[in-house]
Amino acid sequence: MGSLRRSGAGLMVCIAALMVTPPPAAAVSDDAFQAVPGELANVSVRVKHIHPRRKGFVATLVDLEVSNRGAVAVEPLAFEVEGAGRKGASVLATQVIRRASASAVFGRGGRAAPGGGKAVFTVQVAAELPRRAKLAARVTKASFFVGDPIETAPVRIDGMEVVQVANALGAGKVDATRIRLVNLRDQPVDVTFIATYAAPLKGKGVVGFTLAPNEELAREVSGLSPHGPWGPGSGGGRVGAKITNLDIVDWSVVRSPGREEATDLLRSAWLRWFRWGRPSPGVGGALTYRFGPSDSNQSGTAEFSVPPQGQVRVVPAKALEERLRTRLVNAVAEAFADLRHPTFDEFAAGHDLRLVELGERSRIAATGPGVTLAGGEQTVFDIQDDRIVASHTGLEPWHWHTSWTHEDAPGGYRPTSRALRMGSNTGVAVTTYAVEYGETDGLATPKAVRIETDNSLIPDESLSVRFTKIEPGAERPERQVLPTGRVADALRAAWQAFYRYPDAPSDRVVGFEISNDGSSDMWTGARRVTGTVVLRGFTGRSWTSAEFDFDGEMTETLRERLTSVTEGRMRMWPARDICDSPPFDVAFLGATLRPDSADKSLIHIENGPFRSVRLANGRLMAVADEAGERTLKHRRTHDALVPVSSVAGEAEVLVEWARVDSRWVLPKRIELRNVLGPDFGTEVLTYRWN
Repeated sequence: MGSLRRSGAGLMVCIAALMVTPPPAAAVSDDAFQAVPGELANVSVRVKHIHPRRKGFVATLVDLEVSNRGAVAVEPLAFEVEGAGRKGASVLATQVIRRASASAVFGRGGRAAPGGGKAVFTVQVAAELPRRAKLAARVTKASFFVGDPIETAPVRIDGMEVVQVANALGAGKVDATRIRLVNLRDQPVDVTFIATYAAPLKGKGVVGFTLAPNEELAREVSGLSPHGPWGPGSGGGRVGAKITNLDIVDWSVVRSPGREEATDLLRSAWLRWFRWGRPSPGVGGALTYRFGPSDSNQSGTAEFSVPPQGQVRVVPAKALEERLRTRLVNAVAEAFADLRHPTFDEFAAGHDLRLVELGERSRIAATGPGVTLAGGEQTVFDIQDDRIVASHTGLEPWHWHTSWTHEDAPGGYRPTSRALRMGSNTGVAVTTYAVEYGETDGLATPKAVRIETDNSLIPDESLSVRFTKIEPGAERPERQVLPTGRVADALRAAWQAFYRYPDAPSDRVVGFEISNDGSSDMWTGARRVTGTVVLRGFTGRSWTSAEFDFDGEMTETLRERLTSVTEGRMRMWPARDICDSPPFDVAFLGATLRPDSADKSLIHIENGPFRSVRLANGRLMAVADEAGERTLKHRRTHDALVPVSSVAGEAEVLVEWARVDSRWVLPKRIELRNVLGPDFGTEVLTYRWN
């Protein structure tokens, strides 16, 4: 069992202590390893020992002895612990304790209880337990496998020192202990230590890290959390950490990603999911619709088309607000979505598949930028009874969670309803799509779709669509036309006068500095943040990914927070930037323009990108949508007409521009005033474009 001690008088690593860490491992061979299904009923847990706790610690170390009555090895991945003190006084509500960082169960084989054997695992319980507390524990998740457990720690400690880092919970700096580790295996490893703290309290607690294959890791521990490394978040503890000793006590190794098993399981369920053939038949026709009470029960008719490839199109018989027209188009697309879903080969070509859990309800993770059904870089599918019953995207609790119900269809099944749950730190929205199917000339088609949204932040919405005529082979509704006339000519000239970013995306390296007046606590007390960011797929208004490198030392928690806040600030101007709007002939296709009878500068718009616009002296001076009117000021600089001010109510954005090269003119200074509300204050973003 490896350990490392540091002299309390200095920062030098005790070389003698390094001698007890394991030497570099030989080449890994897991030919005999095989992940298999197992029964949790064969696994029992006994509380073997409750460790003494130093005063002030709100967590207790507990040794759990796992007995395995099965024939194959079992590695517990999550325990459920509950208990009472003397005379039945409650000391611990039910608490789930994880041994590993990820939700993956399949293919793990680190420390384990062999078939017919036992193993002891030390966990940290987030409670001040007395020595004689009566606890009960059980295993709730486990990996079962054939082969030998890994008995020697697969991680080497390379060093440890105390450093100063920014305080993640406020201004100033705090002590942190930087630990250097080396993963000795060519597989992912979760490793757990018992750390002896000298500050912020004296005592022992659990510290854990996740290492990629063969990774050399340097990470700061900047606090003491009662939940341990794999608990519900890393917050809620004491800030600052001086660690004098580390003992490696636990490790979990992902020895098999289960790619073949995942591919076979998902392919079988995917091929049974009823879909149109390729190329998908084009259909078109007519429909009726009705929006719910929150939209005054508006109703009407429309023509629609679903081409063999490309976007669904809908042309209402009467004008609709842009947001309602968008919802109607999305409803028609959703009605046909499951009939037009991608083939398995199309999906698999863009994703790396691995098995997360094998059992009655198996889980498969698909990672990659290819076609996805739930959005995001990774989607986890739940497979049950050879059907896809759910998908998840994001961290637990799932940020995007889609669940399906099905009916039998030729050769398999097809979904009849889909519930999409979107969770965030501001609330939860659940959208339900219910589809009825019929048949048109031997082709399966939807008869109706109903969409209902239950949102904790906005009024509930609903929309019902019934298809009154479907014609296979129809190409598209009547072509929409561009607005014409004197008003259209004036708006076209004003719209096209703006500078437009080049069409082709590019990668940009940008130096940045963000300063604030201290009124927002989102910056954790920092008045100035500097660094460099690589913007990939940059178009002027958007980018596909951002890689941030901040100046100065900081904890990983603070780095993640600053990344989120900084990118959010960087996107505030692009959301208002008119230099990346589409050309007039695209933005106003199908729109109707009507000059105001009393105000000559005002133009009302139906079925366009805005509700109205204002023109003055041939320039676009204001735009209005559902959120209200936003006034604009422009200036010609660097041979380009660009907006320099955008004002909506109390929120004001001021922009200065720079010519970067012969084609690109980009903001060099952006001042945000009260953009998130009257208490938001002022922040200034300064860019150095390379």
